[in-house]
Amino acid sequence: MLALPPPTATPTEVADFLVRRLVSNDMPIERARCIASKWTVGTGKELREYLAVLYLEVFGKEDGWALYLAVYKVIHNENSKDLWFRHRVREYHSPADSRKS
Repeated sequence: MLALPPPTATPTEVADFLVRRLVSNDMPIERARCIASKWTVGTGKELREYLAVLYLEVFGKEDGWALYLAVYKVIHNENSKDLWFRHRVREYHSPADSRKS
């Protein structure tokens, strides 16, 4: 799965990510470019923080909802991996372990 652009990503980098994400969902590249071209000012931070309603306002009802779901899936996947990693680190470095030393 595609990785999200960093929070500091430029609007162009975010739009490029959106094109790749839409194309990965079997959308023709011309249509994906047309939709992603509406992303003109937001950074990677906004990509992560926008609510569904903002996607609808920027991209329209149908395209906005499809894009929101596609981006949300990547965000959810990244957050799940991060939670799993933090949980494993916490297990490895639990307070009980530090008392054993």
